[in-house]
Amino acid sequence: SGDEFLLRNEFGVTISDLPRQPSDSETELRLILEGIGEGFYAVDRDWRLRRFNSEAARHFGRSPSEVLGRNLWELFPGARETELGRLFLEVMATRKSMRSETASVVIAGRWLSYGLFPLGDGLGVVFRDITDRKKAEEQRDLLIRELDHRVKNTLASVQAIAASETAPSSGVR
Repeated sequence: SGDEFLLRNEFGVTISDLPRQPSDSETELRLILEGIGEGFYAVDRDWRLRRFNSEAARHFGRSPSEVLGRNLWELFPGARETELGRLFLEVMATRKSMRSETASVVIAGRWLSYGLFPLGDGLGVVFRDITDRKKAEEQRDLLIRELDHRVKNTLASVQAIAASETAPSSGVR
């Protein structure tokens, strides 16, 4: 039919676009934000929270109804003055995305991998708790240092034994 939309894949095969049910874009967006498996929140240019998914709610221990419409810096006093807070301000000002890892400024002892990106006139934040990975890395580094220490001690002992075996003896034959 003339109204049918056609797609051509990378192999040159033409496929009909299947008819789709009209969708509520707000519902679809909510499903996406809940399905990404990471924490997500968004603020407007005045730092008011506009989105806050269930993973963010779990991580921060606050429900969306407690935070939506409220100012980020008022919800998390002191966060603005941290290194991460300064990065938020920088991304908001420069409108350039950024990815990094840092200790949580809200929950002591937790590490986060995060992405900051311009979203509308505000900022989007996607994050994942990487505390378990950081602890495993610390344990690995400790084991490597211990192994390095033991190898050096063993090598020093072997060298001392070898040196004593090859040294001329001072005894009488």
